[in-house]
Amino acid sequence: SQKTRITAVSEKRYFGNAHNIALEHRTGKTIWRFTDIKGISNGFNNSPATSGSLFDLLNVFYTQIESDPVQRTQLVLTEIERLGLTSETQVFNDFLRTANTLQRSQNLSLILIGQRSTLTLSAFRLSDRKLAAGMDFISDSQNNAEVRQNGLNLLLSHRLNSSITVFTNLKTQNNTGTVAGLESKVISAKLGINKNLSRRTNASIQLNRSLIEDGKDKYGESSVMATMTHRF
Repeated sequence: SQKTRITAVSEKRYFGNAHNIALEHRTGKTIWRFTDIKGISNGFNNSPATSGSLFDLLNVFYTQIESDPVQRTQLVLTEIERLGLTSETQVFNDFLRTANTLQRSQNLSLILIGQRSTLTLSAFRLSDRKLAAGMDFISDSQNNAEVRQNGLNLLLSHRLNSSITVFTNLKTQNNTGTVAGLESKVISAKLGINKNLSRRTNASIQLNRSLIEDGKDKYGESSVMATMTHRF
């Protein structure tokens, strides 16, 4: 219907059955989306079960506002710049694979867009099981028959006026393997401000803080990042 879409693809492959299922429901200010993908990756991060980028999520939302793909892309890029982020911003971080793997990814996301605020909430779960050695270099994943990941991501932005926006991003992600002790947990937080300097130029500054625990050790990382973007 105009507000709800269901797509499903099923394939019979040499490793078994694969599928790609997507459920979407839109209202005036929100979009709910659930995806369930099972497929194969041949290594080097060529993954069909990606958790998606911020651009992908916002592009789905703006489908109800602008049907023309070129104009819709411009709307999405403008919104992402207003958030002080980039179109390649990943909702969840993935890892580099060095062998053929069978993946199952499930992702539930919600976008709420108000007059001055935007909220994006996502949750995901992924399992990655090795199929064959292939170009398998020495790594922790070489010893794990299966790697499991799950996490939550919250992105909130608020426009103070026509040119200044503040934003925050909170994210937690857990990674576990079949080998005891090979696990990690990452908690990260970002706080920033973005200012439009002109119609095609904007600048932002953000504070980043990450806490990482790998089962044995714990460490933290803090940084300050400033960016300036000009669109030609």
